[in-house]
Amino acid sequence: TRATYNAFLNACAARAHSLATLPRARKSHLRKLMVNVSPLEPLKLAHRQLGAMAERGFAPDAATYMGLLRTHSAIGDAAGAQRTLSRMLDTDVRPIHNHFYAMLYACIRHGLLHKSIDSEPTLALASSVLPSMEALGLPVTDRAISLTIGAYAAARKVHRTVELLDELPRRYSRVGNAEAHKWVLIMCDRLH
Repeated sequence: TRATYNAFLNACAARAHSLATLPRARKSHLRKLMVNVSPLEPLKLAHRQLGAMAERGFAPDAATYMGLLRTHSAIGDAAGAQRTLSRMLDTDVRPIHNHFYAMLYACIRHGLLHKSIDSEPTLALASSVLPSMEALGLPVTDRAISLTIGAYAAARKVHRTVELLDELPRRYSRVGNAEAHKWVLIMCDRLH
């Protein structure tokens, strides 16, 4: 059933997250035991599962896309998350807030996991999420604002992060919240 496929996709997301956050010593030990510790492997499995699902006549639903988004997010694949959300919209599956949160989380994970890679495309993607939510008639939430700020904080964009702390709540008529400030504190810890 579709629920079984979706459960497998969620398991792929959990596995990708576990592998992406494994300490180096643990990864080294597992490699010696011939365990594949690449976080890309669960992502490949998730996409194969999506293909098998289509072959058996099951169309992806919102939960299917959420599982894929979570898998891309776990490894910091913001571009893959964007492609997944675009495919979702192309197939007329209406996203909810959690789909956009997963995309923003992918942007945050990208900044946390891929420090040496140019962050500008990922930050442009993060900046496009709030207007996209509005265009789809979804209200912009405090959580979406906090995660957008988190993407800049994860990329260590100090000045822009501080600007967004004031700018985004004002632009969307929201009150600032503790989660946004949490991302700033995490950024400060990472700068030292």
